[in-house]
Amino acid sequence: MKGKNDYLGINGSATYVCRFDNCFVPDHFVLSEDADAFIKKVRPTFLLYQIPLGLGVTGASIESIQRRQTKQIGSNHYLQVQPDELKAIYHKQRKSVYDYMEAHVDTLEWQTLAQIRLDVTYLTLRSVEASMLHNGGAGYLNKSQPARKLREAYFLANLTPTVKQLEKILA
Repeated sequence: MKGKNDYLGINGSATYVCRFDNCFVPDHFVLSEDADAFIKKVRPTFLLYQIPLGLGVTGASIESIQRRQTKQIGSNHYLQVQPDELKAIYHKQRKSVYDYMEAHVDTLEWQTLAQIRLDVTYLTLRSVEASMLHNGGAGYLNKSQPARKLREAYFLANLTPTVKQLEKILA
């Protein structure tokens, strides 16, 4: 067992690489005899737990941008991505998550949640990048809130299922 603790951003799950050779697994540790059926059952909930991370990082990034609007002699108003645009998309996506959950609380659909997760991830990436630009040099500091949010967004983009895996699944 080898710990993976040298990630760029957060390591929220204490990730390890494990190798098992000639290892006996008692029956009471076996979650399922049919891995495909087990994955099909847990995958939607697994995705659902990841979506709030993206929404939270996006919301915090938008707030960060709003706090910086009048800084640097108002030059942030010339940047292509502005907080009102991000807020509109954020509220629309957040509402779609809540509406979906109300309508499908007992019937979560993998494909729909995969699309929601992908959309939220792309908005999160766009929001943290905009926050870095609006914050300028202050955001570039390693311990700054915008830099932390940038690392959290990359964690979300590379968290299984990754953006590339979601794109492949939805193709």
